[in-house]
Amino acid sequence: MLRTIFLLTLLVANLVAAHAQDRFFRKGQRLEKELRLKSAVEAYAKSYEKTGNVDALKRAAFLATKTNDGQTSLDLFSKLYLTRAKDPDIEYGYGLALLRSQKYDEAKRLFKQYLRYKPESRIARNKLRSADFAKKAIANPTRFEVVPLSVNSAENDFSPVITPDGLVFTSSRKKAGISRPFYSWDQQGTTWIFKAATDSILSNEVKVFDKGLNFEGNNGPITFNSDFNLAITAHNHPDAANLSWNKDIPVDYMALFEHKRLKNGKWSEGDLIFFSKKEYNCMHPALYPDGSKMIFASDMPGGLGGMDLYLSQRIGQTWSEPMNLGPGINTEGNEVFPFLQGDSILYFSSDGLVGLGDLDVFNSRIKGELFTTPTNMGFPINSSFDDFGFWIAAGSETGYVSSNRPGGVGGDDVYRFRELNCNIKGLILDSLTFEPIARAKVKLDDNNGGEVFNLITNDLGEFEVKLNPVSNYDMVVNATGYSTRRTVYGCRMKNLESGRSANSRYNIMTEMVKGRSIIMKGLVRDAETKLIIEAASVLTQDVVNQNQDNFITDANGRFEFTADNLNKVVFTASKEGYLTNTQMINFGSSTFRADSVIVIDLERLRFDKRINIEPIYYDLDKWEIRPDAAAKLDRLIKVMNDNPTIRVEMGSHTDSRATGPYNEKLSEQRATAAIDYLVARGIERFRLTYKYYGESQLIEPCPDGVPCTEEQHQRNRRTEFKVVEN
Repeated sequence: MLRTIFLLTLLVANLVAAHAQDRFFRKGQRLEKELRLKSAVEAYAKSYEKTGNVDALKRAAFLATKTNDGQTSLDLFSKLYLTRAKDPDIEYGYGLALLRSQKYDEAKRLFKQYLRYKPESRIARNKLRSADFAKKAIANPTRFEVVPLSVNSAENDFSPVITPDGLVFTSSRKKAGISRPFYSWDQQGTTWIFKAATDSILSNEVKVFDKGLNFEGNNGPITFNSDFNLAITAHNHPDAANLSWNKDIPVDYMALFEHKRLKNGKWSEGDLIFFSKKEYNCMHPALYPDGSKMIFASDMPGGLGGMDLYLSQRIGQTWSEPMNLGPGINTEGNEVFPFLQGDSILYFSSDGLVGLGDLDVFNSRIKGELFTTPTNMGFPINSSFDDFGFWIAAGSETGYVSSNRPGGVGGDDVYRFRELNCNIKGLILDSLTFEPIARAKVKLDDNNGGEVFNLITNDLGEFEVKLNPVSNYDMVVNATGYSTRRTVYGCRMKNLESGRSANSRYNIMTEMVKGRSIIMKGLVRDAETKLIIEAASVLTQDVVNQNQDNFITDANGRFEFTADNLNKVVFTASKEGYLTNTQMINFGSSTFRADSVIVIDLERLRFDKRINIEPIYYDLDKWEIRPDAAAKLDRLIKVMNDNPTIRVEMGSHTDSRATGPYNEKLSEQRATAAIDYLVARGIERFRLTYKYYGESQLIEPCPDGVPCTEEQHQRNRRTEFKVVEN
C-alpha cells in the first residue's frame, strides 16, 4: 500500500512538472511569437527553473541578447554553459555576453573554444581579437569628451542630424496628439522623426519634425542633401503588413522613400524607391552632399552578412540598382547606420569588425570608387554596447553619436562629443651649457597602439605638438653625442621636467647629457621584390634594459634609431599584408659597422602559398619529429607568435614505398605529429589545419618501380607549410 501511494505520488509530481513545463514553455513560445521578448525571456527562464528544460534556458539566453539587458544575458548564458549542452553557439553567445560585460579574458577563452569547432568563422576571430582591442582602447581613450543631451527621453532616441531647422533625430517617445502602435519587443512605441534646438545640451524642447515625413508605423533615420531640399528616409513598406501574421504588431520591413521640400517649406509625402521590396529591409540612408549618390543598409539577398552597406547612384529622376560595398566594408555581421562627411569619409557602425563589444563606429576614407580599410573610432566614442548614428560636420571638433551604453535615461540616447585640445611647446637643452639643441629628435608615443609623434627641434631647440589630452606619452629624445633621454608626459600630469628656467612659454623642458650613442639608419623592404615599404611599423627593444621604441618608415621605407651603450637590440617590423619579421642586432659586436644600414625584409602574406620556412623531413616509415625538424618548427612558432591572426596548414607527404592507403595514413600521422609539437609549445589548435597526400605529390620523380637514391626518397618524405585564409 505504501509503495503504491509512493508511486502515485511520484506520478502526480511528474505530471505536475510536465504540465508546468508545457505551461511556461508554451507561454514563452507565444510571447516570442508576439515579439514580447522580455516577457518571453522570463517565461522560458521560469520553465527551466521549474523543470530543468535546457532548451527553454537556451531560448531565454539567446533572446536576452536582443533585449539590451546585458546582466540578464550574462547570467543566463553562465547557467546555460554550466549545463554542458553540446552546442558551439552557446560558447559564442556566452563569449559575446562576457565581451559586453568587459570580462575580456573569459571572453577570449570562450571564443577560442568556439573556434575549435568553427575555425573558418571570421566574425568569431574578430570577436577574439576584440577582447584585446577593447582592453587597450579603454586604457587609452581618444581625445573626445562625450556627454548626453537633455532631449533624451525614457524611450529610444538616436541618429541625430544637424539641419537649418535644428537637430533632427529619430525617437520612439510618446507625443501628445500622435497615435502609434506599441512595440512589446523592447517596450517602445514605433519611431517618428523629431526636431529640437541645435544647442540641445541645454534645451529639451522637442517637436515632431514634419508630418509629411512621418507615416503610420516606423520612420527614420533621415538624411538630407546639402541644399536641404531632398531627403531620404525609411518607413515601413506599404505592403509589409500583408506579410504579418498579427496585424496588431508592426512589421519591421523598412523601405526607402524620397521626399522633396515644397515651396511652403513642408515636405512631400514621398515616393517609394524602386529597389525597396516588401520581403527585406532597406534603411539607414546617407546621401552624398550633392544628392548624386546614396549609401544605405539592407539585408537583401546576396549580401555578405546580416545587414550590408550598398551604394546607389541617382540617374535622372530615379536610382540605380544597388551595389554591395564588398568585403572591404561588409562582414558576416551587420554594417548599419552609414553617414557621409562630405564625399570623402564614410562613417558606419559594425558588429562584425574588431571593436569594443556590440556595434562600434568606424570610418573609411573614400578614394574615387574605393573605400580604405575601416578604422575604429576608439573609446569613448565607442563602448562595449551599441554605438551608432554618428554625425559630424567637416572640419568640426564637435559631433553626435547614439548609444545604449549605461548612464543614459532611456534605451538609446543621443550624445554630443567634442575634441579636447592639448597644445604643447617644448624645449631641448644641453644639461651643462643650457644651450638649445637643434635637430634633436623627439618622439612621443602612447605605447599602446595609439598616436605616435616624430618631431625635430628647430634652431632654437623648440618643438610643438597637439597631444591627446587624456593620454600619457612615453617621450624619447635623441641627439648625436648625447645619451637618449626618456620620460613620461601627459597633459593631465605635472611637468616631470623641472628645467632651469622659469620661462612659462614651454610645457616641457628637457636637459640632455653628453653620452655615448650612435644614430643608425634602417630600411624595410619587400622580401621578394626588394622594393621599399612605406608606413611599416618597427618596434625596437633593448635586450639589456628592455627599453622599447616604435618607428614608422617614411616614404622611402626608412627609419632612424639611436643605440645607447652599444647594446643588443631586437627589431620587429610589421605591415598589413605582410608577415611580421624579427631580427636582433648586436651593436657591440666587433663585426658591426656604425655606417651600416639595418635592412629588414618582410614576406608578403599570400594565402595558399608556401611560407618561407623549409619543409621538415621524416625517417622512413616514421612520423616522429626529428631534431632538425624541431628547429624548423620552432621558427614556425616564432612566425605564428609574431603574426597572431594567421592560420597555417600542414601539407604532409610520403615517398612511394608501401601501398597507397598505408602512405595516406602515414602522411596523416606526420601532419598531426607536427601539429601536436606546435600545440605543446603554445600555438592554439584552431590556428592549425592539415592535409595529407600520401605519395600523390612527389617532388622527386620516384613513383613505384623507378629506382631512386635515398636522398631523393628523403625529399619526398616531408611536411610543408602555408598560410590559409582566416
